[in-house]
Amino acid sequence: MTVPVVVAADLSFESTVPRAMVHRHAVSEVFLTDSARLSESEYLVAAHLPTTHAFFGDLVHNGHADPQFFVEVSRQACVLLAHRYYGVPRGYGFVFRRSTTEVVDRAALRLSPSPARVVLRVEVRDVEYRQGTAHLMDLALVAEVDDRPAIRFTGTQLMLPRETFAVLRAAHTARLVPGRQDGPPLHPGRVGRTDPRNVVLSPGPAEGVFELVVDQTHPVFFDHPQDHVPGLLLVEAFQQAAFAALGPEPAPELVSLDLAFDRFVELGVTVRVHTEVAPGAGPRAVAVRLVQAGDTAATATVRVR
Repeated sequence: MTVPVVVAADLSFESTVPRAMVHRHAVSEVFLTDSARLSESEYLVAAHLPTTHAFFGDLVHNGHADPQFFVEVSRQACVLLAHRYYGVPRGYGFVFRRSTTEVVDRAALRLSPSPARVVLRVEVRDVEYRQGTAHLMDLALVAEVDDRPAIRFTGTQLMLPRETFAVLRAAHTARLVPGRQDGPPLHPGRVGRTDPRNVVLSPGPAEGVFELVVDQTHPVFFDHPQDHVPGLLLVEAFQQAAFAALGPEPAPELVSLDLAFDRFVELGVTVRVHTEVAPGAGPRAVAVRLVQAGDTAATATVRVR
């Protein structure tokens, strides 16, 4: 296969890609603008970094882009590539089994008065197929902001028909007991935010333990109806839990985030968020576990400074 020679300068930043290609309903939540294939396994993806945003722009540390924005942009890029270049049908559901996000140059995240241009250099390291359709992809990318490498992301995403996911979840969901997901939020400054609506944790029953807050009217987390707690909310919960466990204000800065998801986190059932702060100097590490109905649903190691 002959692939045309493409460089980042050839990418367009004029308009966003179709919403369905990144599983978003609101145009304001679509950040990708273009993509190009460099080889059988390498791609460029263009995105715009907005100067303001109700969630990603809500930071205690003003003046720098939120690393969580790049988690979402990386997710959108992985979904786009799967649909556009690997033929995954649009009706499929996507979940990340694990991912790592690392800030490689915080200075590159400094915001300017105009929207920055983001270019993702993506390598698809491995693809597994089931009945002729890609169902597992292992990817790595570097996000450049105005030509400066800023974020490194790796992840493994699983792609299956939505009805298959429903069957896989049925045995677990059948034994769940409804519980609270609407506790009073922590103070925003304790978790690195300024808007109480963007806080996803409430006080828990013990020190270092919190409960997940799930607001199904949140315009970013629930950009469209969901039958489970969306991944972006869970990623934010990991970061907020680490910040809250370290306390006090001001919130620290994210260095890296290593995630592993074992199962879906279901709506309407209490989720306990357990934290354990590792001793030591330098970047602090916090181990975080999301526990629902006695089972660990997801784990993370959050490193901050």
